[in-house]
Amino acid sequence: MNWHNWNKHGFTTGGFVTPNPPSGAVITYSLPSEIKITPEQRKKSQTPVKITIADSSGQVIRTMYGPSKGGINRATWNLRYDPPKRLNFLSPASERDEEDFFFDPSAGPNVFPGSYKVSVTVNGKTETQSVQVEADPRFPADQDALHAQLKLGLELRDEVSALNETLNRLSSLHKQITSLQEMLNSDESPDGQVNVSYKPVLDQAKALDKKLTALEAPIYNHEIQQGTQDSIHYLQRFHDRLQGTLRGVMGAYGEAPNELLVEEATTLKQELEKHLQAFNTLLNTDVANFNKVAAEHGSSTLFAGGPIQIKSKAA
Repeated sequence: MNWHNWNKHGFTTGGFVTPNPPSGAVITYSLPSEIKITPEQRKKSQTPVKITIADSSGQVIRTMYGPSKGGINRATWNLRYDPPKRLNFLSPASERDEEDFFFDPSAGPNVFPGSYKVSVTVNGKTETQSVQVEADPRFPADQDALHAQLKLGLELRDEVSALNETLNRLSSLHKQITSLQEMLNSDESPDGQVNVSYKPVLDQAKALDKKLTALEAPIYNHEIQQGTQDSIHYLQRFHDRLQGTLRGVMGAYGEAPNELLVEEATTLKQELEKHLQAFNTLLNTDVANFNKVAAEHGSSTLFAGGPIQIKSKAA
């Protein structure tokens, strides 16, 4: 049951003093023995237990990973679609964040009431069961409103993913340039002078880093610390607006987006396309030119990946 948990006492399902059960579908499975998490899996925030949720058409709408201890294990699906791609320069969300939309600014949209297939895969073996998601009976929702809310919510989720991928790439390029500068500046001659053959590379690295900073500045504010109220001291930047609009669309239970939200979403998509175009142009020009100069002077090049586009995963 997809309960709507807000009441006059706050975000709680009742007045009990004991812990409430997990919100969502509890997935229980048993393993004969513990399966160790590999370093590669840990780096990707994965485990040996892969859990997928598919809708009635067979489309996988959520992928998650459960505990891999010996004996009985439990994982909870919060009855939401996959969240947007996360910012990899921030610390991972806590277990509570992953389950609660109020505490997780990056939660995905609620699924539509209906039947879903839950598959648990371990060591190449998959077991599947069905789960029926029902709407909160206390808040009868219009089906058209639910569809409109989900449609715009998924579109915004995909747009936040594209923007977060852009920010992840910018962060990676910053780190690569810093490492390259440290490495090249350490290559000194006996008289303490930096190898002159690297000067063109260092000059271009400095210029490129300034362009990356200029591109990132209107999108994201790194001075805001995660989990604090620092944001009240700063004006919103594009990432705040886009993520806030996603929450605005999905926050009200079963309500179609109002005219203001639809208008804001349209405006933000146009702005996002401009940001993506600027980043992709930088990849094809400035980054490509830097890598050419770096290769000519025997220096390491930058890995930047391909162009970024909005990838729709709508239902």
